[in-house]
Amino acid sequence: MTLLEFFSQLFARRPAASESGRGLAAAEVMSQHAERLMRMKGVMSVSVGTTDDGEPAIIVGLDDPRAASVADIPESIDGVPVVHHRIGRADVQD
Repeated sequence: MTLLEFFSQLFARRPAASESGRGLAAAEVMSQHAERLMRMKGVMSVSVGTTDDGEPAIIVGLDDPRAASVADIPESIDGVPVVHHRIGRADVQD
């Protein structure tokens, strides 16, 4: 999956603010924990999206989901599910 495909899927599945306060709660939890998550080895991005079931979730983009550091990422934070996606490393282009 390319970075463009990842973000296209992420934003296509993003819950509408009018659906419920759950999406807002997920955003608040993500903002409280984003800095800590971003410091973890292998984490490339942190955002809000949904699970495959449409439930609001914290989306963690990883350079390699098979890395040992994935075990350090919780399955949920403050009751909000955490979903891992492999996005790969960003390369600087000339």
